[in-house]
Amino acid sequence: MPWILIGLWTGLAVSLVIAVAATPDDFGLNGIVIGFIVICWAVGLVAGAGISAVIRRLRKPPVTTAPESKASEKRSWARRALLRLAQLAVGLIAAGIFAGLVYATSGASRPAPLSGLRWTDETPAWSPNGREVVFASNRAAPNRGIDQLYLMQPNGADVRQLTAGRHDAREPSFSPDGKEVVFAANVLDRANDYTEKGAIDLISVDGNQRRSLTSGFHGDAGNPAWSPNGRWIAFVETVSTDSASRSDLYVVRPDGSDLHRLAIDIDDWSQPFSWAPDSRQVALVGADERIYRIGVDAKRPVRVTHDNWDAVTTDVAWSPDGREVAYVRGHIDTSTCFCGADGSDVVDRNLWILDLANHRRTRVRWMLDSGSLGDFGVSVTWLPARKPLLAVFSGSRTAVITAGGRKIRSIKTPNGGMLTAGSASTTGRQLLFVDGPDNSYRSAIFAADTHGGRIRPLTQRGRAAG
Repeated sequence: MPWILIGLWTGLAVSLVIAVAATPDDFGLNGIVIGFIVICWAVGLVAGAGISAVIRRLRKPPVTTAPESKASEKRSWARRALLRLAQLAVGLIAAGIFAGLVYATSGASRPAPLSGLRWTDETPAWSPNGREVVFASNRAAPNRGIDQLYLMQPNGADVRQLTAGRHDAREPSFSPDGKEVVFAANVLDRANDYTEKGAIDLISVDGNQRRSLTSGFHGDAGNPAWSPNGRWIAFVETVSTDSASRSDLYVVRPDGSDLHRLAIDIDDWSQPFSWAPDSRQVALVGADERIYRIGVDAKRPVRVTHDNWDAVTTDVAWSPDGREVAYVRGHIDTSTCFCGADGSDVVDRNLWILDLANHRRTRVRWMLDSGSLGDFGVSVTWLPARKPLLAVFSGSRTAVITAGGRKIRSIKTPNGGMLTAGSASTTGRQLLFVDGPDNSYRSAIFAADTHGGRIRPLTQRGRAAG
C-alpha cells in the first residue's frame, strides 16, 4: 500500500475510534471540538510516522553506507522525510474533516425550529440528585390559563401531575433533600386574572401532603427559594394599592413557624435576592447600589434605601463558593409611559460582580434589555464547578463565562431560549431553558449540556423538534 494511503487511513481510523467512544453530548462548536480535532491530528501524526517507519524497515533492510555516499544518503533521507510529511498531512486533514462531519451530523449545533406547541411549559427546576425536573404547565386546562405542577425524568419521560385545583401554581423548587417542592400559588378570579391572594405552598413529591406557609397574608407572595440547608424558605410579598405597591422580603420555616420579615420595600424585579451558601444570610441590592446582606436571625427588618428612583437591580446571585455576588444593574426607560413590574422597561443593563473580600465591584459585560425576558425569566445563574462559572442569557445565545467575563462557550436554543431560577443542575453540567415561538405564550422546556452545547427537548418533544 502506498505510504500516502497509510497516513490517510490512520487519520480516519483514529477519528472514528474517538467519535465512537465519545457521546454526542461531548460535541460542541467550542474548545471541545477543537481539542477533538487536534487530538485526531496528533495521534494520526504519531501513528502514521510509526507505521511508515515499521513498514519501510520490513520492506528494505538497512544497508551500510560507504563514507563517500553520505551526501547522497542525506538527500535520500530528506526526500523520505518530505514524503512522510506529505502523507501524514493528508491523513491529518482527513481526520479534521471527519471530526467536523461527526459534529455536523451529531445534532449538537441546534435543534430544529419550534412549531405546533400546544401548552405553556415554564419555570423548570432540577431535583438535588438530578433525577427529576419539576415544572409548571397549563396542559391540564390550556383554555383556562391555570398552571399546575408536574414532575418528569431528566429525559422528559414519565410526566406526572403533582398539583390540582383552582390555584395557579408557579415558580417551583425542590427542597435540598428532594422530598418536597415549594411553589407560589395564586387564586384566579372568574375572568382568570390574578388576584392579590397569592400564597407560598409546600407539597410532598408524592402529592399526598400539601400545606400553606403564608395563611392570612393579603398580598401576592412569590419568588420562593429554599435556603441551602433546607431550614428556611425566603419569599417576596407584594401589596398593591390604587396608587402604589410595596414588596417585602420574608423568611419562614418549612413547617410554617418563625415567619418574619427581613427587608422592607425591596426592588421586586427578576430574582431580587439570593441565599448565601451557608444559609445564614440573604443578599439583595437596593436602588442605591448597595449590597444588603441580612442575617436570617435579624431582630428588625431592614428598610432598603431608594436614593436613585429610576435604577433597577435584578438577578442577584450569590456564588456557590460564597466569595462573590453577581447582579444586573440597569435603569427604567423614562421615554416610555409604562414601567411594569416585570422589568419590561429596564435598559442599559450591565452584569456586575461584587468581591465580598475586598468589596470591589467589577462591571463584567453588557446585558440584554429585560424586555426580552419573560415574566419568570432570569439573566444570570451560577454553575457549580471547581471555579464557579456563570451562565448569562443574551437573547440569541446563552454564554458560559468566568466571573472575570472570559467566554468559555456559547449555547444556542431554537428561538433564543430563556433561563429560570432553577435552570442549573447541582453539578453545573446541565441547564434548563424555556423556549417558544415569538409572540406566543406557548413554550417547551429544553436541556443543554454546558460542556458540549448539545440541546434536547424535554417537553412536547414531537412538536418542539419541528
